[in-house]
Amino acid sequence: MNRKRGLAHLRRLAGLGLPPQAAAVAMLDALHEVVPSAFNRLGFCDGRLDIVDAYCENPEGFRFLRYYFEEVDGRVDYWPSVRSCLARGPGVGYYLPWQTPAFYRSEYYNVVERALGSHHQIDVTIGDQARVYGSMVLARARRDPFTADDARLLAQAAPYFAHALSA
Repeated sequence: MNRKRGLAHLRRLAGLGLPPQAAAVAMLDALHEVVPSAFNRLGFCDGRLDIVDAYCENPEGFRFLRYYFEEVDGRVDYWPSVRSCLARGPGVGYYLPWQTPAFYRSEYYNVVERALGSHHQIDVTIGDQARVYGSMVLARARRDPFTADDARLLAQAAPYFAHALSA
């Protein structure tokens, strides 16, 4: 499937009227055709920008959610909080400037992300004019960095996720 057909497939999935969690699972799978990745994860947020539910295509990712939110999120100088990124509103690449040597030397990277096979990450805050619905992170191995074209395609896919998650 080419990337244009992948975006069309996402549009169709978004329009099915599925419950948000069901739509997200199907759409995350379809997103691989648009922006290839090793795995994707999505955090659903409430109106206060608190992550209230999550889905990760890599089952091992669930083991580390509590550690991330209790030890890393907003508590270290090498990585921003999810809430600070969500507060910026919809957009792509809020975490990219934080992927620095300090991040790659951190315990979190070496114990969690590296173990999951996630060296490169690109994120998108999903939302519309009404509110923010969540944060999605795509992960790739060390040999395959994300490109500007990947970011552009992710930005094109984001409104479909916003539509599905607003149901």
